[in-house]
Amino acid sequence: MRVVPLHDHFLGHGIHCRKFWRAHYRPRDPCYWYHENIEDPNDRGYDALRRIFLRTIVDERDLIGR
Repeated sequence: MRVVPLHDHFLGHGIHCRKFWRAHYRPRDPCYWYHENIEDPNDRGYDALRRIFLRTIVDERDLIGR
């Protein structure tokens, strides 16, 4: 079992995502990743989840294959 660090990736994509003076501002992708209810991801957030999990699976596969 592995823990995927989603918090690190989603940090900076919440309600303050466009406030460039904030500590977690993401200048390369200052987009909001949450749905209107603020707890579920929107389409962009779900795409990020997919990419994060796929990247983690590939990284783990590479470690196991060594």
